Amino acid sequence: MEKDADLYSDVIVPYKTNSADGFSACANLGNAISLVNHYCAKLPSDTFTRLTPIWWMSSCVTEDGVTLHTCTLRLPINSPVKQRIVVSTDTWT
Repeated sequence: MEKDADLYSDVIVPYKTNSADGFSACANLGNAISLVNHYCAKLPSDTFTRLTPIWWMSSCVTEDGVTLHTCTLRLPINSPVKQRIVVSTDTWT
């Protein structure tokens, strides 16, 4: 699985932020999962709250025969981000 991610790491453009003080953060295939898990671990919780994000993948084939993949992420209920985060391969380029 990690070998597959390494194959695509140059294809998918990393997400970068910039701030007024020149500091920038970057999310890429190599650190995205650990960033999401770290974010979820920092959310306020009690013993009944699950801090685990839920994700799933789906695929479809276009009329041209191209396979498109979609990844959907749902953060824990105590996250301020309530909507599902959806990324498709057609947005990766």
